[in-house]
Amino acid sequence: MKVTAFIGARVVTPSEEIPAGVVVVQGSQIAGVYPDVDDFRQATGDIEADEVKVDGLILCPGFIDIHIHGLAGGRVTDGPDAVARMCAELPRFGVTSFLPTIGAEPLDRMEKAIHDVVEGSYAGASIAGIHLEGPFINSQRRGAQREDAIIPPSVDVMAHLFGRAKGMLRLVTLAPELDGAGDVIKYLREQDVVVAAGHSDATYAEMVNAFAAGVQLVTHTFNAMRPLQQREPGVVGAALAYDGAACEIIADLIHVHPAVIEILLRCKGVDSVVVVTDGSEFTGLPDGSYTKADGRAVTVRDGRVELSGGTIAGSAAPMSRSVRNLRVELGLGWSEVVKLVSANPARVIGLGDRKGSISPGKDGDLVFLDDGGEVHAAYVMGRLEYSWDSDWPAK
Repeated sequence: MKVTAFIGARVVTPSEEIPAGVVVVQGSQIAGVYPDVDDFRQATGDIEADEVKVDGLILCPGFIDIHIHGLAGGRVTDGPDAVARMCAELPRFGVTSFLPTIGAEPLDRMEKAIHDVVEGSYAGASIAGIHLEGPFINSQRRGAQREDAIIPPSVDVMAHLFGRAKGMLRLVTLAPELDGAGDVIKYLREQDVVVAAGHSDATYAEMVNAFAAGVQLVTHTFNAMRPLQQREPGVVGAALAYDGAACEIIADLIHVHPAVIEILLRCKGVDSVVVVTDGSEFTGLPDGSYTKADGRAVTVRDGRVELSGGTIAGSAAPMSRSVRNLRVELGLGWSEVVKLVSANPARVIGLGDRKGSISPGKDGDLVFLDDGGEVHAAYVMGRLEYSWDSDWPAK
C-alpha cells in the first residue's frame, strides 16, 4: 500500500497549528501526524515512504461544501455530465467532499437528479450525500427558486424522494411554519436525515417549536428568511439565540456584509457556523450574461449572480474565495477557518468521525494552500486530484 509523507507544511490540526509538521498518508487514510521530521523518523523507523517537501505551505483538511447547486456551466439537475464536472472541478477550489444540492423543481426533475447522483460513478471530489433545498419552502421567501415547483409539505412525497436516494439523503431544507412540515421533520429525523430551516417566513415562536421538533440547521442564515426585528425576532433572531442549532453562512461578501458574518460568529461561536457557497452553475465561468436552464436571464459579475430584477440567484464565488475572505477580510486564524469549512460541516452531516480534520484514521482529504488561501494541491482519499504546478509533488 502506498505511503506518502508530506514534510514541512504548517499543519492545521483540530487543536493546534504545527509550524513544520509531517503528515503521513497510507492508502486512503491519514496514518500519522508528527511535530517535526526527527519525530517522524524516530516513530516510523524503516518504513518506506515517498517524502514530499511542502515547506511554506498550509496543510488543511479538505473543504466540505454542504450547499452547492452547480459549477462550471452545469447544475446537479442537468444530468450526470454536470455532476461529473462538479466532482472533477471542485478540488481546484479546495473542496474534497460535497452535497450536490437540488432546489425546488418539478418532482420528476428532482427524482431524475437524485437518480443521477446515486447511480453515477464519479472521479474527483467525493459525494458525501444529497441536499434537497425544497420543494417544501415558503413561496414568500423563495428568493430565486421556482415558484411553480414549490409544493406543500407531504410525508408521502418526502418518503418517495428518500427512497429514490437509497440512503444518500443527508440534508433537507424546508420552511417549518408550513402546514404539514412538522410531520415531515419527524419523518426525516426518524431516518437520521438532518433538517434545516430555510426559505422560511417563520416567526420566532414557530422557530422555537421547529428546533424542539428536530430542526438542527439554518440554511444560508440571513438570506431568504424573516429578518430580525425588535418585536418579532423571526427566523434570524431564533437562529442567533438558540444554542442547539448550527447556521450556514455564505461568505462571498455579496450575500451578507462582513460585519454580519462577525455578528453571527460572536452570537453562535465558531463551532456552530458552517460556511457554504450556495454555488451556481456560473461558478468558474467568466463574467457576462447567461441564461439559466429554466430560461431566466442572469448577469454574473465578480462572483455575484443576479436575475433581471436584481434578486441574487446563488453565488459564482468558489469556496477558495470564501477561505480568502475569512482570512484576509475577517482576519480569522487558520484553525478557525478550518472549523468553518471542514470540521463543522463534517460534524453537522454526520461525517465527523471520518472527515473534517487532520488526525490519524481520518480520510486522506488534504488541501495545500499559501497564506493567502490560494490552493496549490488537493488530495481526495489519498489521491492527488488537483495541483497548481504540473511537476507537483516535488520530492
